[in-house]
Amino acid sequence: MRPTKHELFMKIAWAASERSHCRKLHVGCVITDWDGEQMAIGYNGLAKKMGDDCGVSQGKCDCIHAEANAVVKVRFGGRKIAYCTYAPCRTCAALLVNAGVELVVWDQLATKKSREGLDLLEGAQIASLAIWGSAGKTWKPS
Repeated sequence: MRPTKHELFMKIAWAASERSHCRKLHVGCVITDWDGEQMAIGYNGLAKKMGDDCGVSQGKCDCIHAEANAVVKVRFGGRKIAYCTYAPCRTCAALLVNAGVELVVWDQLATKKSREGLDLLEGAQIASLAIWGSAGKTWKPS
């Protein structure tokens, strides 16, 4: 069956999440233009040249969030849609707002703090659409 655009880009976000070195959570984000013809891909991980150990074993995580990594790669203007494997945290939601994203499609809630990000999006009048498990079931890392 042919996937919808939302399902297609969510599958790409889940595939991107598999590139993460984080031992806590693998997260992916794809930002597209409104027509889905251009995209920027991000996943959570350390800054370039910083190695692969995110620090979770020492009780902290130094990973840059997937949404932030995708935002810095956006090279196109106009209306945008973000596809996030997990609902964005408050900081990442603010980054998406400032990047001109008009719709955030997400698959799962990672923590209770994810609700704060969704509240920020709502306050900024940015639509968010939950597609619980519709794309991620086959793509989630084991």
